[in-house]
Amino acid sequence: MLNNDLLNNGDFWELVSLLLSSPGDYSVDSLSKRFNFDLKEILSISLFLRQMGCAIELEHRDESEDLYLKCPEPKSFKIEMSLLEWMTFQVHFPFLMEYNLAPYNQYLSDFLSRCERDMVEHDFFEAFEVLSSSMALGDKTEKVTEIEQHILEKNPLRIKLKNQDKNFFTYPYHLVFIHDKMSLIGEDISDKTLFTVPIEDIQKVKKIEEKKSPHFTYMEVQNFLDGIRIVSDNEQRLVLKITKPENEINFEPKYLYFRNACLIKSPRGDYIWSAYVESGDSLYHWLEDLWKCCEFEILEPTEIAEEFDRQLYQKLAAMKKAS
Repeated sequence: MLNNDLLNNGDFWELVSLLLSSPGDYSVDSLSKRFNFDLKEILSISLFLRQMGCAIELEHRDESEDLYLKCPEPKSFKIEMSLLEWMTFQVHFPFLMEYNLAPYNQYLSDFLSRCERDMVEHDFFEAFEVLSSSMALGDKTEKVTEIEQHILEKNPLRIKLKNQDKNFFTYPYHLVFIHDKMSLIGEDISDKTLFTVPIEDIQKVKKIEEKKSPHFTYMEVQNFLDGIRIVSDNEQRLVLKITKPENEINFEPKYLYFRNACLIKSPRGDYIWSAYVESGDSLYHWLEDLWKCCEFEILEPTEIAEEFDRQLYQKLAAMKKAS
């Protein structure tokens, strides 16, 4: 069984990072004071790293009573993956983001970001977004359709906002509801920063003929969107109990962003689904679509459950009156 206290100990991962990444001699006593581990624990961690294949040596010097750890040059590996394996590995990236706050996550996150940059021509999410958009049905505004097409074709854009004379140049990434407004997430090409702008504030978009490449990876854009949601303090944890699903349920509706989504199936065939969401018309429209294909109960929060019941009652009453 894993020792979760140690696994989530930031000092442990900083010590491991030092010993594996920075060759040299380290006093066990100084390591103990710096990382809040006693002598026995430091030696146990060094033994653990030896078992992992790191050639750390323990040395006792005559001129000192202290013990030293001699750390070798960093060891690296080359991992070969087929295109199928890399594609399916990328599918797991959003699930890995649930561990953003874990102290060990930063090392893997940095590695995956480098992999994405090195293999940008094999980006699963951009290609899958093209596929999803080409297969999606439904009415869209002319402006949303135009921007979507530019996103699919990876076109850098010149955007003019309403009531502003200045144009700015952007690489568009996603269309998503933010504060219940359809918004564009893009990169400002001039200073290489991410931004969001409601579609309703955009007056005109035009393709830039000059070839531009994106500066940010999928995971970095997702982290940016996570940050917006967290800072806005406008999200709640929605928990649904779903029974008797007659059709396949779409837990990733287009334009909606569910943060840290989790799905659990019970032995009886019921589902418990939860995610951080923003309350708004776009969310209630999705819940209404969900209501049409399965039975579900909103376990949390009470405010969303009550508002959805109210809206659904009004619509059913209006339909009954019209008929």
